[in-house]
Amino acid sequence: MLLYHVLAFGLQPVFGLAVDAAGTPRLAAVLGCLVSAGALLFPASPGLAIVVAGIGNAIFHVGGGVVSLRLTPHRAAAPGIFVAPGSLGLLLGAILGSHGPAAAAPLLPSPWPLPC
Repeated sequence: MLLYHVLAFGLQPVFGLAVDAAGTPRLAAVLGCLVSAGALLFPASPGLAIVVAGIGNAIFHVGGGVVSLRLTPHRAAAPGIFVAPGSLGLLLGAILGSHGPAAAAPLLPSPWPLPC
């Protein structure tokens, strides 16, 4: 957990400088998604998966953050929408980590429509 957070949040200033210099926040957002998904390629090596996911998260948040800030200059709407789902992810992750998948099931969206 600590390693992931150090990478995901500690590398954001480094990637931020790179994205600012290159001027490619959209590319960074896409690249961050791809790198994060790349963590799934290492099921037998959790440590490596954590490193890849943390690096991908840092790249994604820098790129996505810049894009959302530019969408609504001097307004909080787009950055708020960008950040808000992360809190749901933290909640689900905490529940999954402490109580297992069944405990989070009521919070997950259902593939079936709700009865009226």
